[in-house]
Amino acid sequence: MGSESGPNALSTVRSIHGSQLSSRGFQETLSRLRNGPGSMSRKEQIRAEPYEFKREFNDPDPGKSHLCYECNTFMRSLHCHPWCDARRVQIPMREKGHCATSDDQSYDYRSLRVVDECALCSMISEIMVAKLCRNSEDGDSISHLGYVLKPTHLGEVIDSDPRRSFGQEISIVKTRNARWYLGIEIVDPSGSKSPRLVPNAIQGAIRPLPIPFRWFNTGREEAIFEQRPFLIGRARELECDPELLKSWLCLCDRHHGARCSQRVDRQGPDIRLIDTKNQCIVSSRLLDSSIHQDYVALSYVWGDVERSYVPVGGYSVLTNKGALLHLKLSKTIVDAMQLTQRLGLRYLWVDALCIKQDDFSDKEKHIARMGFVFQSALFTIIAASGSDCDAGLPGCRPGTRFKRQQLVEAGNITLLSSVQHEKILTPETSKWARRAWTFQEELLSRRRLIFTDEQVWWQCPCATWCEQSQLETEDAIGFLFSGQTVELSLRERYSKLRFKDYFDLVSKYAQRELSYPSDALNAFKGILSILTDYSKEHFFWGFAISSFERQLYWVGKAKIRTTLLDDCLPTWSWVDWMGELSFRHYQTYDPAVVCFTIRTDEENQETAQLVCSPPTGFGARDYDLPLNDALVVSMEAIGTAYSMQSLKSNFHIFFYTNSAMFYLMPQGRLILPDHPPRYAYDKKGNLLGPKPDYGYLVPSLDERETCERGYRECILLGKRPAASAWEEAHVVVMLISRKCGYAQRLGIADMSEEFWDLADKTWELIALG
Repeated sequence: MGSESGPNALSTVRSIHGSQLSSRGFQETLSRLRNGPGSMSRKEQIRAEPYEFKREFNDPDPGKSHLCYECNTFMRSLHCHPWCDARRVQIPMREKGHCATSDDQSYDYRSLRVVDECALCSMISEIMVAKLCRNSEDGDSISHLGYVLKPTHLGEVIDSDPRRSFGQEISIVKTRNARWYLGIEIVDPSGSKSPRLVPNAIQGAIRPLPIPFRWFNTGREEAIFEQRPFLIGRARELECDPELLKSWLCLCDRHHGARCSQRVDRQGPDIRLIDTKNQCIVSSRLLDSSIHQDYVALSYVWGDVERSYVPVGGYSVLTNKGALLHLKLSKTIVDAMQLTQRLGLRYLWVDALCIKQDDFSDKEKHIARMGFVFQSALFTIIAASGSDCDAGLPGCRPGTRFKRQQLVEAGNITLLSSVQHEKILTPETSKWARRAWTFQEELLSRRRLIFTDEQVWWQCPCATWCEQSQLETEDAIGFLFSGQTVELSLRERYSKLRFKDYFDLVSKYAQRELSYPSDALNAFKGILSILTDYSKEHFFWGFAISSFERQLYWVGKAKIRTTLLDDCLPTWSWVDWMGELSFRHYQTYDPAVVCFTIRTDEENQETAQLVCSPPTGFGARDYDLPLNDALVVSMEAIGTAYSMQSLKSNFHIFFYTNSAMFYLMPQGRLILPDHPPRYAYDKKGNLLGPKPDYGYLVPSLDERETCERGYRECILLGKRPAASAWEEAHVVVMLISRKCGYAQRLGIADMSEEFWDLADKTWELIALG
């Protein structure tokens, strides 16, 4: 090919570039062809390789969809373009016209002229209307808009094992064969609005459409896999196919091995399970050890009303064969039980039935075991659709899914509209993703079968699969969407617990919603129990005890979950607050307090103990605390300063510190009104101006936010040394209010140490609840 010249080289260049090649680019490429492949880039060599173009497209399929002239031309370009080959992923963009925006950016677009008879125009217009009506105020009119069909990257196929043996470093993740959808970029020709992209709007497929594979029924050892970057679509029926769901589980077991299917020790705590065959509740202790782990867990949203399924004869009645048939169970639970049987499984765990909801001690015991429950399950069914427990699992029953895929057929290619364009789960689209209880259920589940409004997803550490796309592979590990990475196991992530990782979990959890604020710690206990097992770190109301005093310096724009009149949650802990939290300052200051709490021993004797004392049975730790006789808290001191009837063990924390009164301004400043201003001077004695004598809330308030003015009591937590010679040393104080004598947290403030010394301070024993 390197010695080619004349007409042959000329025809090659024209076949590569078609009519889009400029005269200058034509001459450069022709020169490279004449000089040999060594002067060409790899991309140009691939494009220059002979490719079989099919030119006979007068009527490739008499039964194809009716298309307008421009759409028909676009479909023909798909047939003759090499983008369907795995090595050639250059997708021709459908575009027409020119639009210059206010920021001097130019966009090529096609004006939307909806042709009633054109299947592709109709598909695009419906997608645009659905997008604009949901996200914009001008969704009622799209006739003035233009659009571009352009490729959007869906994800990558993992080509080799991305994990080494357990406990070793992560090896390089090799990927192969990117997968693509067509996205629709909506353009406003007037330039008044920036382009908006509808990602993953249209997918391609071979014709006839592939059906979900069933390799374990047909004798094939592996799944069907089309090695084409765009032709990955398949038909999604209104009712989900259980055989497809089975194949996902089997493929994960076969290809992913211990990365996804490794479970915790079989000799775990006793849990209750639903026997879907006999319709009753059974104990896992009574099952064979091999059966013990072959159960499925259900994660769903209860709704605003708490349901109890305790029959008249008591909870023990549910252990009788057929007992569940006499209960009016929610649709989600019924669908999950039926799905478990259709998948060839028998046992199911559901919190509403497997935990005695009316027994406080049983509820507390089994909530602490939820970490084991979700980690040991074969997989977790996630009901991400709907707002309560009667939403059901879409696709498990007729009439529960309604969105049909639109088809555009021409030749041997079919274009299908996507039933879901955005991410799998977002707080905006799913109430399940906003609830606090579901946070730990998602984190602790190794494999997840997710039911959204219009399709089912499979998620495991090595793959993400869905109904509408054929992403399963026969010779590779799995498929990961854009932005996804291979997940580490919880043991690998948290065996050496870094507080940054833990605070990331806390920050995400604190933004979740709860119907009952008193459940704020219970809904996080499963995570805490796993972290304790893996890292041997222990927690007190969500604080790691090894650096307890430092963690008192947490800030954020959050609101208290309970009222200050409630005593179910301590205000000093992040557990009682909902919103944006941050622990980024906790290492920037030195604590000036040592915290104690009241603990009750086996003989019902109360003693004051250090919060950071490790529980009995665990090795001693070294704690960096400023402990001296003046900071030691005793029961006698607590009884003298406070009424013991208003205090609770393992709830209030006690420490000695200084307190002072400051005046809080609406903008979040703390001042001393009766103190005269101080002035700053340079080295030569020249007046520089008044010193900024005030403290400020952390984080500072926005301009739209104000706080109620008035005097606030502040207690000293610690000191923050100066970062350089040009800065002042600061102190960290907590704003508190008083209830029955003991203190409750209102917020955190920062002020210069020099300004703090100006206040009238009192040394006292603080009881913080």
